[in-house]
Amino acid sequence: PALPQTPYARCHRWRTGRRLRRRAFASSPRCRRRDRSGRAREALAGALRLWCGVKMLLLALLARSDAFTTPTSRAKVISTLSSGSPADQLGLRAVVVGGGPAGVASALALQRLGWSVELFERRGDWESIEDDDTWSVTLSQRAFDAFDALGVDAGTMDGVALKGRVMLGGAKPQTLPMQFRNVNLSTMRIARALARVARDRGVSCSFDHECLGLDLRGDAAKVTFLRDGATVEREADLVIGADGANSAVRAALARTAFGFEVAQDFEGSLEFRVATIKGAERLAAEEDPVSGVDDDGVLNGVGDALYTSLSGGAGVILSPNTDGSTSVVATETLFEGVQSDDDGSAVRAAFERGAPKAASFVARDPAALRALAKARPRAGKTIRVSTFAHENAVLVGDAAHCMINNLGQGCNCALEDVTNLADALRGVDAPADVAPALRAFSDGRKRDADAAASLSKVAFTASNGLLPKPADLIVYFLTYRAFQLLHEATRLKFLMPWQTVVNVDVSRGYANVARTRRAQCAVGLAGFGAVLAGLAVAAARAATPVLRALLRLVAAA
Repeated sequence: PALPQTPYARCHRWRTGRRLRRRAFASSPRCRRRDRSGRAREALAGALRLWCGVKMLLLALLARSDAFTTPTSRAKVISTLSSGSPADQLGLRAVVVGGGPAGVASALALQRLGWSVELFERRGDWESIEDDDTWSVTLSQRAFDAFDALGVDAGTMDGVALKGRVMLGGAKPQTLPMQFRNVNLSTMRIARALARVARDRGVSCSFDHECLGLDLRGDAAKVTFLRDGATVEREADLVIGADGANSAVRAALARTAFGFEVAQDFEGSLEFRVATIKGAERLAAEEDPVSGVDDDGVLNGVGDALYTSLSGGAGVILSPNTDGSTSVVATETLFEGVQSDDDGSAVRAAFERGAPKAASFVARDPAALRALAKARPRAGKTIRVSTFAHENAVLVGDAAHCMINNLGQGCNCALEDVTNLADALRGVDAPADVAPALRAFSDGRKRDADAAASLSKVAFTASNGLLPKPADLIVYFLTYRAFQLLHEATRLKFLMPWQTVVNVDVSRGYANVARTRRAQCAVGLAGFGAVLAGLAVAAARAATPVLRALLRLVAAA
């Protein structure tokens, strides 16, 4: 019978016909081709949406940092210190304990702010001490900015501008170019150059003074030193502890300051020995550093680069000096069984076993072999304190945040401490204002310094600590290489590997770089998980026919 011609009936017939047409079209080859192309388009669109999401996530993580979104205070510090003030203008007294780079830089900064400064160092005068057994560091833009703030010409630093890193070990050495401005030299040479400037500006520098402790209970801080068997006391409105990883000022605060805590971490650190090779071949500055390596991969001459040999659990680093000598750093595992009175033959045999590509170069100086045999092993470590400041005392450099020297940020971070401390003390003109300014410095600086120590440890262990060691090592290096290639292809700043950011983009604080590391680590882990999932799916698809065949055999049996 005819259906009533109502709007509902017409709509019902139209919908029924549409369903029938869809069923007919669904069974046609044209529909199957359209479905395949549609799925491909949907997959491409999903990949684009995922990339946009990851990009926005990275941008959001980076944007959370104040150092990334706002200018740093470094420009203010430079303008403040560059103006300078006559000494004693403020009538405030400061005692700096430690004559290393951070200590002398602190004395220079306070003198330019109008303080009366006295500096005390445990060892002898830098001008009379050789630096044959001191560790070489690589200064980057963070240190150069501090020198600008102090009015010190970085060109006076007696160091070598490195062109790159040469990795020894195979028949053909691998080279990694330096992507940032740098100067490589020993910490003693840095302190010596700064001390000359400090003396020229009237800063009192006293050597052979060992700090015994300090007393913060009175109106002024009192520091006690030992000099030639007699005690020397100084009172000051401010005490700066810049006396290194084994800081006497930090130890005194740990004994006397309520709530002051110190934590030392030796995980991932290695013991090493340091010596200086003299008389070996030194390449000219214009020569390619790789030309010092022969066709067999053996090192014959050192150029303007770091030469690294890592094999069999032993590591050796060779760095050039401006006087033609070469500093050598070797891990303690290389010297197993070597006696301190060795004439150099056992040390040479140890190098031939553990670092054969560098053995012949090191053996050219018998005095260096004997020095390595007698050298006292040193241990790298990470030190954190609960606060950098207590009343009128403050810690800077390794005394506040010792870190493993792998990213090359120890001395750079210490000199950056000085500029931040100068910024905090800017405007202080009375003893009562010193302690609040030091607390503000500690609150603003500690997070960055702790982040620098954590980054150095991660870079040294080449591990994020989230996977088993072999898998974590693979993810670490693949993530670094992937972001390196992405940055080279796009030139986008947020795609730069965090290992490069820490030296290149110094406008970003260490805490900001730590967030970048976590974001890149998350992307690397996600990519690793996607690869594992893809391999699992491929393995399941490959195993499906086999499983079906086995099931048919079982059913037939």
